[in-house]
Amino acid sequence: MRKRISIKTRRPGLSPDAFRDHYENRHVPLGLGYVDRFQWRRYVRNYVVDVLGRPVAFDAYTEFWVDDDADDEALAQFVASPEFAALHEDDARFLDVEARFSCEVVTVPIEIAPEGSRNADATRGEAAEKVTLLWTSDGEATAESAAHASAITTALAGRVLDATLEQVLDPPPTAPFDTLLTLFLCDARAVDVPVDRLPMGSWSLLTLDPVETPADRLYGGASDTSDTYDTPDAHDTALARAPRSERKTG
Repeated sequence: MRKRISIKTRRPGLSPDAFRDHYENRHVPLGLGYVDRFQWRRYVRNYVVDVLGRPVAFDAYTEFWVDDDADDEALAQFVASPEFAALHEDDARFLDVEARFSCEVVTVPIEIAPEGSRNADATRGEAAEKVTLLWTSDGEATAESAAHASAITTALAGRVLDATLEQVLDPPPTAPFDTLLTLFLCDARAVDVPVDRLPMGSWSLLTLDPVETPADRLYGGASDTSDTYDTPDAHDTALARAPRSERKTG
């Protein structure tokens, strides 16, 4: 399974609500009309609700999963085709197209607190807060980043339902970050994430409002993505799509 992340920044003069409305009700349906060309196996939009630490200039980041190199090649061919013009034109209606940044990420194994010290009775979809900690590794080894991530998840034992560490593959010098630690918490106290476990001072902690497209609307229907990320059950998907104000948070 291959995964890409794309940063989305609203165009100047557009409100956050109008940005989200256009993305969900215009751009996403437009993109799903070409799902046989994109060949997405999973598709999640993460809207930034709050930021601690270093400010970020973007309003959302989107996660796309494809199956293999063949899917990647099909995507590249589609982007280079005349058919893609409709999506490119729609980008300009709600995005700052000069601020776009996309990258492939790879998952780094990390140790999470033993099951007995976690909230073993909860699932990711139950009262979970999704937060992502972004930082620039400044050349530190992957093992060091994994050690920092493990220290954070261990310090949050009992609150972490799931955790994933990812690194940007071949990041350019202009990349706004190169390491992401995503946590699903069983409560909404994101401010308590122990960022002091990171040795660097340049970090951003994002509280996110995720919206996931149901698997049966994507390429191949309900495909198995368990080797990259836990496949959400029906409750997880319903939670992800519900307005934030309607979600259980305690």
